[in-house]
Amino acid sequence: MLSNQKLFQNCVILFLLSFIVYNLNLSYETSGDTRAAELTPITIIKDFDLDFSEFFSDNGQTHSQYWFYRVEPTGKVVSVYPVLPGILAVPIYYFVDLLGFDITAHTKLLSKITSSLIASLAVVFMYLALSQIFRPKTSLFMALIFGFATNIWTVASRGLWQHGPSVLFINISLFLLFLGQKKSKYLAWVGFFAGWAIWSRPSDLLLFLPIFIYICVHHRKQIIKFLILGSIPIGLLFTYSYIYYHQFKNLGQAQVYHFTNNIFNGLLGLFFSPSHGLLTHSPIFIFAFVAIYFVFTKKEFNPLYKYISIGTILLWLLYSKWVMWWGGWGFGYRLLIEMLPGLLVLLAIFWEKLLDNKNIILKYFFVILVCLSFYIEIIGAFFSPCRMGNTADDVINHRNQLWDWKNHPIFSCQNAKSLEDPGKYLHLLYKDKFDKKRKLNESQ
Repeated sequence: MLSNQKLFQNCVILFLLSFIVYNLNLSYETSGDTRAAELTPITIIKDFDLDFSEFFSDNGQTHSQYWFYRVEPTGKVVSVYPVLPGILAVPIYYFVDLLGFDITAHTKLLSKITSSLIASLAVVFMYLALSQIFRPKTSLFMALIFGFATNIWTVASRGLWQHGPSVLFINISLFLLFLGQKKSKYLAWVGFFAGWAIWSRPSDLLLFLPIFIYICVHHRKQIIKFLILGSIPIGLLFTYSYIYYHQFKNLGQAQVYHFTNNIFNGLLGLFFSPSHGLLTHSPIFIFAFVAIYFVFTKKEFNPLYKYISIGTILLWLLYSKWVMWWGGWGFGYRLLIEMLPGLLVLLAIFWEKLLDNKNIILKYFFVILVCLSFYIEIIGAFFSPCRMGNTADDVINHRNQLWDWKNHPIFSCQNAKSLEDPGKYLHLLYKDKFDKKRKLNESQ
């Protein structure tokens, strides 16, 4: 076990390394899915509410049916997506606003900083969680894989998606869950952070349902405390839903749910499609699924690993039924990002518990797949988004392009030029500041 001082030093190094790497070119990936989150801090700071009416004309011409909608009879314009990612961005926006910058004009830069901060913290808590049950070197190695060989880098750190806060709260929950193996009092706090994860992304309920069952079976004394602490964020979620949507059941979002896809096609697509497959973008996770087999067949493993595996698989099954299983134009396996914490635990089990030190060939293969996963993420971080084929704007009617290997980022992006100009947002931010000073001097 590492000393607390060494553990803290490693956390600081991991955080700084992650934050610096995530911002090497300040590349921000915006989307309709992130637009509400980018504007949430502004409406909170300016109007102290979550009504986006000020961003739209009275005739509704600038109103998007996909990202916002108007609630009748109140006339409030609300976000279609959960607002928690935007709420977490408020401190960054507020600080910049105090410095006199125009936060409305620089939502991309501020959202990029926020998302990279959240992703960096997620890496730190992944390391802290793993360090409770695995060797120090294993924990550090796996945290680096989590941060730089997965979509945490290419998606969560590059946009104010729901995934960044969701994974951060999942990792904090895992940290407390593993800490609770030594001191059970920490298990109750898993419910608190699980609630925040569910608010950020309601599908996380499937991840935490098996964890709750685990606590009911193995730590019954913590059940009531777990539920009480979990009810705090969930209660706030229901309150928000009632005030702004006039209903509870939508869990803080106005999505229309279409779980009508052929589940077999979705299962294969989410894992093996060259455009969005988990194993075609982060092939290292093939070993995590090998570990699942041993977790269920070997008695020496902590039963907790079974519950983590079940939650991870349930999430995969859910999104396999989603009508748009590829998740739009996000890089890689965006919809499966919440599976990553569980997969990292399983990957660590394979590396430390199952991989025989004498099997040098398998170890080399493991390292090769780590390097390949890392290389794909580099391409995604610096050169995506890369358009898919000639019918990229109509993928719903041309789904065959999702299985075209020319659309794998190794082939479609590695020769492309980055779509973002490094440092562009910082330049614009300071240009705005200097223009304000110049106009003030001229008026005087």
